[in-house]
Amino acid sequence: MLLAYLAIGAGLIALMWSADALIAGVTSLARHWGVSSLIIGLTVVAFGTSAPEMVVSLIASLEQASAMAVGNVIGSNIANISLVFGLTICISPVAIKRGMFSLEFGVLLLVTLITGLVLFDHQISITDSLLFGLCLIGFVALLTYKARHNRKQAEIFENEANACVRLPIPRSYFQSAFSLTVLLVSADTLVWGAKTVALDWGISELIVGLTVVAIGTSLPELATCIASARKGHSDLAIGNIIGSNVLNILLVLSLPGIVDSQATLPTEAFYRDYFTMLAMTVIWIGLFSLCIKQKRPMGRISGTILLLSFLTYYYGLYAYA
Repeated sequence: MLLAYLAIGAGLIALMWSADALIAGVTSLARHWGVSSLIIGLTVVAFGTSAPEMVVSLIASLEQASAMAVGNVIGSNIANISLVFGLTICISPVAIKRGMFSLEFGVLLLVTLITGLVLFDHQISITDSLLFGLCLIGFVALLTYKARHNRKQAEIFENEANACVRLPIPRSYFQSAFSLTVLLVSADTLVWGAKTVALDWGISELIVGLTVVAIGTSLPELATCIASARKGHSDLAIGNIIGSNVLNILLVLSLPGIVDSQATLPTEAFYRDYFTMLAMTVIWIGLFSLCIKQKRPMGRISGTILLLSFLTYYYGLYAYA
């Protein structure tokens, strides 16, 4: 069991490092190939932030642990909204303006509702994965349209891409290949450790995916949001959460349907965890709208509400597991 705990710890650390290194390596390669900063920000950086969730869910599905894969997505989205954003605005209040991300919030809510329709039958089929894929294409098209017709939106993606250091060509190739290898190995190590611990504790793989794995794969968002809020870049902090949650659903949640479409999910994944994710999303949008109406930043009051929601959910998971 000690080896399993070490596997979880080492897997999480290696997962975080390799995801960041992969983004830096591929971004540098794209620059050497003449790709614009806008396109890099729209693709490499945006999708790269979901790399930990994506690889962990892929490995879990390949090892017939689809419940852990789904738990990773739902748990990450819950953690992003309540834990990550809640801590961020408690540390550094976020200034918001009328009309900010109104379209993106609508997309997030719509995608979350579609997820409910998909999970209603307690499994994710190939058809469901194709539906997510079509929605993903639409989401990327929306981001591209906004970036090309809104200079401020374009600057956000360009700044995210330019924040990555440009590496020499040989190192770019090596770092991309090496970090991808580490990402795959660390994800496999994490999934093995999590499955072993779940078996030893007598709890479901879904619970492990919702908690240990989900929080671990949400750590990059936590670091990014706090850094952005401290620098006064509230657009980055909010946009990072919205983009991450949408991609987690459309990209990461489609993987179990492709790899292990015959797997049946526990009923609580829908009735307890999905509805918690939906409720958290609605609460977040509601608090955001209220702060706009009252013309004040989102600060400690909103942050406390989100954090208490997170703690209440986790208490319920362990109290009734």
